[in-house]
Amino acid sequence: MAKTSRNAPCPCGSGKKYKKCCLPEEEAATAPKSPTKKSSVMLDCFEDDEDNLDELSNGVLDLIEAGALDEAEEACTELRRQYPDVIDWMERTGMIHEARGETQKAIEYYRRCLTYIEENPDGFDEGSKDWYTRSIQKLTKGMGTERSS
Repeated sequence: MAKTSRNAPCPCGSGKKYKKCCLPEEEAATAPKSPTKKSSVMLDCFEDDEDNLDELSNGVLDLIEAGALDEAEEACTELRRQYPDVIDWMERTGMIHEARGETQKAIEYYRRCLTYIEENPDGFDEGSKDWYTRSIQKLTKGMGTERSS
């Protein structure tokens, strides 16, 4: 089985990134007992920026789940402003459109995510691509059902 990328949706189905869901428990089980002082400082600096990204990204997800879609869109705009080169804002924008029932726009953003993964393959695994592909298929199938009604 392929290893799940840190930035991929968690395989447990929570909708959160793997690194903010199930990965910490797995890392805790295999982590060295005490990193060197220099590596710890360097990791803290990297983790602060990554934590802010995750906080914003998961905050958008929380607002979507709460049905606060206008607020989610504002938070997603901030996510894009601060991290324009990261896939999160595209994915979350697609999720907002999906929650609003704007199927075609959601599909468009999920396709953009697939393109992003193709252009940046090192940070993603096949599971990431599969999640977007399944989401697009589900939405496309739903559109066919709506048309036949």
